[in-house]
Amino acid sequence: MESTDSPTQRSNPTSEVDELDAKKLRHEDVMSHSPDNDQDNIEYKLSRIRNVLMRVMDIGDSVAGSKSLESVDAEIFTNGGDVHFQIFNPMFDFANFAISHLSISDQKRAGSAILPYNLVHFLISIKTSKNKRPLADLLVSRDDFLPYVRGQESGRALAALSYLGPFFEYSTAPNGDGEIDVLMPFPDCDQLPEDEQKPLVYGPYQNQIHGIRRALHQIVHELLVNSTTRNRMLDYISRMLALNSKRRQLNPDRQNLASDGFMLNFMDVMLELSEKVVLGKVHPHYLFHPKCRLNISGETRLKLSSEGVMEMAKTIDTSFDVKFPTECFYLTMHTINISMLPAVSHMKMVRRHLYDVDIGINELERQLKLISVVQYREKALIQQKLRTAHSLKKKIIRTMMCLESGVSDQSLLTKALHFCSRQLTFIINTINPNFLKDGILPEQAPELFGAMPEFYLENCLDFIAFLLKYNPSLVLASRLDLPQQLLVFICSTHYFNNPFLASKVVDVMFMVCPPIMPAAQSFHQNMINSRLAMEKLFPSLVKFYSDVETTGASSEFYDKFNIRRSIQVIFRSLWENTVYRSRMISFARACGNDFIRFINMVINDATYLLDESLLALKKIHDIEAQMESAEWATYSREQRQIKEEALSEAKRGVKSWLILGRDTLDLFTYLTADAPQPFFEPLLGERLASMLDYNISELCGPKCTELKVHDALHRFMWEPRALLQQIVHVYLNLASEKFAEYIANDERSYTPAMFSMLLNRLKMNSIVSVNEFERMKNLADMAEKIWNEKAKNEEDFGDDIPDEFRDPVMNTLMDDPVALPSGLKMDRKHIRRHLLSSQTDPFTRQPLTEDQLVPDEELKQRIKTWMKERTAKAKSK
Repeated sequence: MESTDSPTQRSNPTSEVDELDAKKLRHEDVMSHSPDNDQDNIEYKLSRIRNVLMRVMDIGDSVAGSKSLESVDAEIFTNGGDVHFQIFNPMFDFANFAISHLSISDQKRAGSAILPYNLVHFLISIKTSKNKRPLADLLVSRDDFLPYVRGQESGRALAALSYLGPFFEYSTAPNGDGEIDVLMPFPDCDQLPEDEQKPLVYGPYQNQIHGIRRALHQIVHELLVNSTTRNRMLDYISRMLALNSKRRQLNPDRQNLASDGFMLNFMDVMLELSEKVVLGKVHPHYLFHPKCRLNISGETRLKLSSEGVMEMAKTIDTSFDVKFPTECFYLTMHTINISMLPAVSHMKMVRRHLYDVDIGINELERQLKLISVVQYREKALIQQKLRTAHSLKKKIIRTMMCLESGVSDQSLLTKALHFCSRQLTFIINTINPNFLKDGILPEQAPELFGAMPEFYLENCLDFIAFLLKYNPSLVLASRLDLPQQLLVFICSTHYFNNPFLASKVVDVMFMVCPPIMPAAQSFHQNMINSRLAMEKLFPSLVKFYSDVETTGASSEFYDKFNIRRSIQVIFRSLWENTVYRSRMISFARACGNDFIRFINMVINDATYLLDESLLALKKIHDIEAQMESAEWATYSREQRQIKEEALSEAKRGVKSWLILGRDTLDLFTYLTADAPQPFFEPLLGERLASMLDYNISELCGPKCTELKVHDALHRFMWEPRALLQQIVHVYLNLASEKFAEYIANDERSYTPAMFSMLLNRLKMNSIVSVNEFERMKNLADMAEKIWNEKAKNEEDFGDDIPDEFRDPVMNTLMDDPVALPSGLKMDRKHIRRHLLSSQTDPFTRQPLTEDQLVPDEELKQRIKTWMKERTAKAKSK
């Protein structure tokens, strides 16, 4: 480019040097993109550009005594945009070119990586005498600063084609562009490094990335503090988030989205920007503002439906001005949503892949041992497969190390945890801005809280759970308000529509229970030793235990057992606290509807879990006995395969069912010991007695030998003696004439002979103490006496019961008929039992509560009259 200035216009020393150095930059090949990608040449050119520019700065200092260009009305900036566009745009081009061809895998050039960042930061931070940053304006005005991209690959395209993209891309994480072997920094390994080795292996790379992230933050910060470039930079951030929103999906197409390394760097910059944001300056109604940069129209909300959100939006005052602190904080929340947690999910997926490859290698090695010496072809084929599998394993391990070094960065995790705590505070402020002062939570979720996207809270819970599993000391040693913040949501699970979200709150508390994590004792105490916890923790968990019966997921039937097991562990840890034990006993003795429903669910769970456990043990016993007999040789290959698959399925399930069943019975044991009152109510007492009787008949009956399996304790944690002991303790805790009546009324399993077998087993194997045996014998005698009396006096009405007198569900004679809103009649005890499990009409599936049941006194009287007539007629015969 030839200069348009005349010699007379360039008469001062500054202009002469300025012109000279500008020509050098243009003509000495400093900014040319030579085809050869020689790293020494790139490093030299980057340093040369910076040095030439610094000379301009130095001349300015000598002339005006200033340390910036503010005092130098340099013609290079005053002659119009075209001049500095032609001079400085190639500098930006070359910095982008340089970082695009640098990789963290090339540690010999590690020092060169920071140079492009320094050059860009140096350029955009230059100010003129009018306090403007012309080069920052130039950068954001470039077409490639925020290029237009479209299609399925738009997320990856924006990351790759935007000017700042390559600067964010520099990381240890593989970018997924097919150069995985070349660009990954770690060498081939047969195994992942041990935990104690990881800081030494990952540390050098993480330290290098820290420097890169500081430089990235400086660049982004310069573009945000400059008023003329701020909106353009915010547009870039929001566009990047929008086009990569699918990263949070369960199985994202990573080839079409920004890489994990890109997003982790992006997240670090956003966390740094948000660090000094004061929560009081973050407007809670930003999501409703017409200038909101975030599209959350398709997001599930914490409580409100989409229609509810639309109605609420009509009432929100959006006349406020949107300030940078508000936008920065919200953008950071959305950044975390698509950065750290998706990277963690990717790491877990790679770990599972590694596990599968290991299993495949073990199987091939097993096959190789079985190959005879003369089977050369088969042996060569397996050996080739082994070589391929080992090669794949090394590649997966390198990928795993790259991802792990990114998500285990202590500096990044610490920043994220601090922001997570502030995010929880922000969410709690939408419930009660004064919560930390008054500790008050409203009965129902406020609309503003209910309108928040679900992932605002879910991200915090998932991230804390991740840290508690992989880096617990970071959470436990922090001086944040996490215990009290988490407690708010544990005591308010009814604030959420999604049971899975509430279950994640429970999971976090489960993880810090002392029996699960002894090191979390102090954290756990901080969580439970508050007025809010004392008042609401146990009642809230009791209610949620029942509510989680349905989750809406296809796997809800099995999910509920895992969620409830976590609650059982929490209850057990609370029971060890004398203050909580007293409150739990008082709550149980009050026999409120929530507790009655809770106990009903516990009975349901125990019934199912023990049934499944015993059925699986019988199946294992039968199939393994067949496999050891001569009969096995008579089966066809298909028959053997079917039985082997059935055996594998039974083995997979039985251990889990036994653990869950044992923990559920443990809950019965300590509740019936100190709060037996609810179990004397017919609604619960009859069901509990029936469940206990059935399991006694299975454990002590004539077919109990079918439950014996080889090495049961080691393989399945199956201890029939311990299970029998647990059941007997529940009987003894409730031993009374009333409970003996419930036992005797159990027509499914109870017989006096069954209890005799139980007593013989207890005595012969010394399963309980002498005193406990005598008490159990007394209970058995009471039950037998009641059973005999009942057999003498009971009238069997047989099949002569009129249809209108029969309960339509149980097909038995009704005792206390009630009318449902649907018009149908049922026996009160049967519909009450149904409502404990499901608050719906069993015929129409419409919502139904007990107060909607209407007694039918006229029908009740007719039934009694009919019964008297039948009894009198039977006696006259």
